[in-house]
Amino acid sequence: MPLMRPLILFFCALTLAACARSPVIKLYDGPDKADSQVLTVRVPTELEVFTINGKQVDGANTFFATGHKDLKLAPGRYEILAYYKELFQLDADNHEIVKTNPANFIVDGKAGETYQLGFKKPQDVDEARAMEDNFSGWTENLATGDKVAAEKSGLILKRGFLAPITGEAVETADTAA
Repeated sequence: MPLMRPLILFFCALTLAACARSPVIKLYDGPDKADSQVLTVRVPTELEVFTINGKQVDGANTFFATGHKDLKLAPGRYEILAYYKELFQLDADNHEIVKTNPANFIVDGKAGETYQLGFKKPQDVDEARAMEDNFSGWTENLATGDKVAAEKSGLILKRGFLAPITGEAVETADTAA
């Protein structure tokens, strides 16, 4: 029995370490390739990927990631529609999820390059609320430091509780008026 306790603690620590890793999401066809053969796009966990090149992508968003997730893509040009989403603890009994309208992040990368999606992180829930309708960011080439500003998407995220369930997640600015 005394040997069991260290063994259980070891497996718990191993499980926690596995959960803490930032996930890598393969979004190209075929067998696994070396990083030198693919384009890597690093996405902070506060950003949710809505579409890549106009298509919803399974697996692009992860629930238990810490820090970031790395999207592995075939080299090329991508338009990544992403929005900010964060849970704020308001007090002991209340919390709020703040979601912004999406921005269009442009990545035009070659094999072996790593880009990161970036944005000005809000310091508190009030700053996060202020950027709901004015979310912006940039794409940065991590090797060169070159940044390209994200474009306005023209989409308005429906923030209601049932929006993801009913499939009515966004609308265009034209239809919202």
